[in-house]
Amino acid sequence: MVAFILFSSVLAKGQISVYHPFPEANAAWYVTSGGWEPEAGQCYDRCYYLSGDTSIGSVNYHKIWFFGWNGLPNFNSHLCDFWSYSSTPCYCLAFRQDTLLRKVYIIPAGDTVENVLYDFSLNVGDTLHTYNCYGSGYVSAIDSILVGTQYRKQFVINESSLQGFIVEGIGSKSGLIEGLVGFEVGGYLYCFSRDNIALFPNSGGLCELTMDISVNPELKEDVLIKPNPFNTVAMVEVPGHLKKPGMQLFNILGFKVREIDLAKPISVLERNGLPAGIYFYRIYDTKRLVSFGKLIIQ
Repeated sequence: MVAFILFSSVLAKGQISVYHPFPEANAAWYVTSGGWEPEAGQCYDRCYYLSGDTSIGSVNYHKIWFFGWNGLPNFNSHLCDFWSYSSTPCYCLAFRQDTLLRKVYIIPAGDTVENVLYDFSLNVGDTLHTYNCYGSGYVSAIDSILVGTQYRKQFVINESSLQGFIVEGIGSKSGLIEGLVGFEVGGYLYCFSRDNIALFPNSGGLCELTMDISVNPELKEDVLIKPNPFNTVAMVEVPGHLKKPGMQLFNILGFKVREIDLAKPISVLERNGLPAGIYFYRIYDTKRLVSFGKLIIQ
């Protein structure tokens, strides 16, 4: 057992010594954004993906687009609501990278100024000056994380009492371009894939569910979970015509922590010892995804 642990440690150190560049083709980031008392523009569940190249000022860039769900703040529930779905691609940004400097640069849509999105050359104690960290964030630690079959560097970012994470070759666990840290509202990367293979998180669940089952956008608003946030129990109401619905609940790390049958039009989701925090749910009918979103336990 000790020998296995030592071998794993040596393997991880060897793999993170090799730089893993940012993907430039066949990659997708699935990101959800929202939380408690979101502002306009903070409610969405989208897929970012690479497609095409462009030249800006004689410099070559790769283009990133997105599509998916958009919502609006509900000032009564203090959560995201009024969801609508669009499969029409929206241009997001152009990016390039310098593999020697280990930096990723972007020009957001509608802008002309290049910004540093990720700096994978940072050391412990360095302060971030990036597009997605516009405060006083600094690197508090550097460790390793398993991505697919390889270990990569993970940078732990601290800002005030908040914490975020950056993974080499993927980006932030808070999303592709979303802020690295947030309090009660913000983004979350629940799936990263390359060449149609789910690489992060390794626990599966959210990633496989997102990639492998078809989405029926018309049913997003027909599922009701209340109250949200909740303390002890929440009621889950689904359309009566669903044949075999169920619900999966995932924690912030992407691990499935609960799965319940939704055979009745109204079912009970019990807390049963789950710690307070932000969770993500997927409601499915056989192999068809019918709803997804955030759930907060207080």
